[in-house]
Amino acid sequence: MKEVSVPLRDAASRYLREHAEGSPLYPAGSLASGAAREKRARKLDAWPGDRAALSAWLAEQNSPDILGPLHPAQAKNLAAAAQSGALFVLTGQQPGLLGGPALALHKALTTVAHARAAAAALGRPVIPVFWAAGDDSDLAESNAAEFLEPAAATSGVSLNFDDPEEAIPMSLRIPAEAERARLLESLPAAWDEETRALARAAYGGPEARDRSLTQSFLRLMQALLGDTGLLFVDGFAAAARAQGTLARVARDASGFHEALARGTKRLADALNQPPQVPVRPGTVPVFLLENGRRERLFVSDSGRLYTAGAEARDLRPELASRALLHSALTRPLVVEALFPALGHVLGPAELRYFAQIADVFPAFGLSFPLLAPRDQRMLVPASGWNALEALGFRPEELFDLRPSLARERLTERAWQGHPAAANFPEGAQRGLLEALKAYQARWFPGADFDASHRRLGRAFGHYREQARKRVFEQKGAEALQALQPLLRWLGNGAQDRHLNSLSLRHALGAGGFAAWKEARPDPQGSACATPWTDEKGLFA
Repeated sequence: MKEVSVPLRDAASRYLREHAEGSPLYPAGSLASGAAREKRARKLDAWPGDRAALSAWLAEQNSPDILGPLHPAQAKNLAAAAQSGALFVLTGQQPGLLGGPALALHKALTTVAHARAAAAALGRPVIPVFWAAGDDSDLAESNAAEFLEPAAATSGVSLNFDDPEEAIPMSLRIPAEAERARLLESLPAAWDEETRALARAAYGGPEARDRSLTQSFLRLMQALLGDTGLLFVDGFAAAARAQGTLARVARDASGFHEALARGTKRLADALNQPPQVPVRPGTVPVFLLENGRRERLFVSDSGRLYTAGAEARDLRPELASRALLHSALTRPLVVEALFPALGHVLGPAELRYFAQIADVFPAFGLSFPLLAPRDQRMLVPASGWNALEALGFRPEELFDLRPSLARERLTERAWQGHPAAANFPEGAQRGLLEALKAYQARWFPGADFDASHRRLGRAFGHYREQARKRVFEQKGAEALQALQPLLRWLGNGAQDRHLNSLSLRHALGAGGFAAWKEARPDPQGSACATPWTDEKGLFA
């Protein structure tokens, strides 16, 4: 049995694949294009930044005190970062509880693969970096772990905080010790000791007492992915190195919004897509960090900057002395200011908002990077794969699998194998319609009875569906119930957004996870379903 891959079907990924060497929507083109890579690399030869200073900062961000022991591949990349021709491929995600959804792993591994391919093609160091968005204050998104295992005692867990509604960056959110203990107690009983040890090392013990949600996330990602050579950055710390860029955006918010409006219109014209990030004139895509909270900045028609409740105070003269944080729309500008970035690996939503800000880069003296879609991966137990194939599902259909589709397939299978299907009076229906048409021709020649015929046909169809439903209740409902744990595991076609990273690690085991990490993604992006032998009996 072998895995199956299908091309990514979201509109932005398709467009990037079809315009790999550049387009108005994505000016630099795709990381998968050799010509686009060469062009971007030549442009970055004139990068004005200080690579030695960047390398030193990366060494601070990847200190063993923060991440735990470094792998030799990471040490090699830290040393290479100071070389004059070094380039970077970046991806990122909000810190997720217990590693968050598996899509963070998929992003990271796609980034590593693109960095390796680009380094081989360009003959220079290309270093993969994972940007943990510790500046983000969306607690609901970062503070939840789902458990899809059939035998899990709970479907998920989140930590309690005294101030959940406050806009506190994840890098400043430190869970109470009791909450950390409760998190570890909630782990699925089926998890093996190695997986539990990973969770404990990141979230448990006295040494984790002062770790923020971001720091625990980074500690776990390091344990899972450090051997790939991936480096890590906390976006909260990165903002301090880009205050000049953020202040410039704040002072010229109108110019930012004009460029954003052009990109948003182009996105709608090219892909018929709504804006991924709503355009809000009057707001500034930069936050003020005040007393450990993010405060939104607003701009008046005259250009005055202020915060809600302090409209009379113009903050423009104070920007140099205030701490600023980026938003989703300005994070790419911060990356471009800090790194000689060959490109970014993005999810479907991120591809759309990068299209929105295509004109923002040149408006602020920056160049647009290469892009690549992240791989989407689905892990399917071999027993479940076989069960779905027995129902007539093709492997590529797994990406669209919904409980309603499984029910329909089971209903049809039960119906076709039931004597009621063979005895259904299809012939009587045809005979009745023919008799009615003869009746019409004899007594009402030329009259239009088509609507009545259609209603009668629908009535027969409803009758047949009722019969199918009764057969399903007799023969198919039990089979559908047996499939529920598998359907939940598959996540209704969105497993990578629901399957926890440590659940995936447990399912594969240490050896299987190591092999899974080495899988080479399609450079154009693909959705890949991989069967695995369920040795641990998750679906026994």
